Amino acid sequence: MTHSDAPTGPEPASRDVKAEARGILQSLRRLFDQLGPIRLGSTLLFLVLALLMARFSWSTPLIQDAERALYDMRASVFAPVVEKEDRIVMIVYNEDTLKLTGQRSPVDRTILAQALETIDKAEPKSSGIDILFDMPQDDDAL
Repeated sequence: MTHSDAPTGPEPASRDVKAEARGILQSLRRLFDQLGPIRLGSTLLFLVLALLMARFSWSTPLIQDAERALYDMRASVFAPVVEKEDRIVMIVYNEDTLKLTGQRSPVDRTILAQALETIDKAEPKSSGIDILFDMPQDDDAL
């Protein structure tokens, strides 16, 4: 390489980067002058405080309750719709059943036994019961 082939100054690409950096600095300086140091500082302070609150407030009960509610809403809205399975049936012993039998507690085991006999006639492959028997009854033998 001869002396005349040697580059005499910075390459055009590096000049563009420097000019762009200078333009960004001028824009930031103009923004600082327009907003003023107090306003810009208070905005940055509030931004930092908001980020810190968002980061460390997940353990508060209100935030946890809101997150759970939003999760339930997202799950119900975005969950895939599946068809109802006709082979599975749920028989519920609920408040209406308690009103019809006239006995709240303990659960009327005679009615439960009759319901299980009726279900057994349909020959299910399996059945499950989720009832708490917390008090003894005369018809415990059933």
